Amino acid sequence: MAIVYIHRRNDIQDAFLNVFYVGIGKNTQRAYDKRKNDRSDFWHKIVAKSGYAIEITHVNLCWEEACAIEKYLICFYGRRNLNLGNLCNLTDGGEGVIGHIDTPEQLEKRIQAAIIVNNRDGAREKMSIALKKATSSLEHRKKMSQLGKEASNRPEVKQKRLEKYKILLQNPEFKEKHRLATKMALNNPEIRKKISEGGRIAQNKPEVKEKNLIHLKKLHENKKLLEKRNNSIKKAWEEKNKLNITLSIKRCENPRCNKDFEQKRSFQKYCCYNCGGSVYKQKKRTMAKKVDNISKFI
Repeated sequence: MAIVYIHRRNDIQDAFLNVFYVGIGKNTQRAYDKRKNDRSDFWHKIVAKSGYAIEITHVNLCWEEACAIEKYLICFYGRRNLNLGNLCNLTDGGEGVIGHIDTPEQLEKRIQAAIIVNNRDGAREKMSIALKKATSSLEHRKKMSQLGKEASNRPEVKQKRLEKYKILLQNPEFKEKHRLATKMALNNPEIRKKISEGGRIAQNKPEVKEKNLIHLKKLHENKKLLEKRNNSIKKAWEEKNKLNITLSIKRCENPRCNKDFEQKRSFQKYCCYNCGGSVYKQKKRTMAKKVDNISKFI
């Protein structure tokens, strides 16, 4: 059976203000315990300054009832470290350390202890091996990926990312770095293959095809949008042709040619349009078929 007790200061006569500690125990011996390991430094300072008296308020309780009463009394009298009362209790009561606030000295002790533990011989290696074992399983990876996807698809997370990205884009240095990074990535053939494969898979999905058809129908219905789009494309290509920008020096993909040429456009594979030969003709035919199929739906 459990008890609830309070400690009162001897230098204050007020029955409410002289209460400086609330506690619980499995027997009455706990109320009279004065050991340094069982009491905080704050408690010992008050006792050394004023002395104290013990009052057992509740007896023969089950442990859950004692925890509930302790929480209520701590809330009633108020904790001093939270500027709510005169109690030297460092937690909200009950089991565990709920509401505990570490002092700077306690935090420093914990940090030093963690540093000593982590710097022991073989401690870091053991931790790395344990982490590798935990993360190497496919089930763990799937769970982590699902959690990441769920977190990234939340509307509040998306909004935060957009806001951060807008702030970053206002910086000209970040803009230039981003542009160069994308340019370097697109010049890598492996990344280009991945992008093209991902685009093909996405385009072959039935829901994507339906969306594209609906979008094309809307475009063909609205002639002003088509004119604006065509004019913007023409202007962009005219400006690029005036500047005569060379993206990179590339080797012609035609096996009969294999000449080095200055690549003017990102999708230019051959040194000239005629160099591709039958490859370009096949592409033109497939593009014409696609246009015919789309026009049938429209």
